[in-house]
Amino acid sequence: MDSTAAAQDVSKAKQITDFTIVLALVAILMVGMALSFMFLFPPEPGPVQ
Repeated sequence: MDSTAAAQDVSKAKQITDFTIVLALVAILMVGMALSFMFLFPPEPGPVQ
């Protein structure tokens, strides 16, 4: 009983780690796309806020 509960905890922790890794990759991809978009299409010169 205890061994199965421990195994469930390990798999749960692994799921959370995988989700965090995927989330980080998506965030890096979004930042990279935003930077490349800004580099390819610079915004119109305007008043600095």
